[in-house]
Amino acid sequence: MFDALVTLYQSVNLSRIMLLKNKLTRTRMSKIDTIASYLMKITELRDQHVAIGELSDESELVRKTLNGFGLSWHHFVQCICAREKLPTF
Repeated sequence: MFDALVTLYQSVNLSRIMLLKNKLTRTRMSKIDTIASYLMKITELRDQHVAIGELSDESELVRKTLNGFGLSWHHFVQCICAREKLPTF
């Protein structure tokens, strides 16, 4: 029974992977988002990637997250990008 449920709900196909990658790339921090709510969106997308067995590169995730910050966070993003090593998510 468990195997049947796993097969039913665990859709690991290319279209699902592409949809999640696209969604991660398009996710931006809106004017009404707080830093916590924006990072929660990214965390949910990362968890969905992990759930389908598609582990994305940690540095790629950090770069996409930084690219999603608004203009008011420009100086923060520049400071993070100027580091020798990017932080982990």
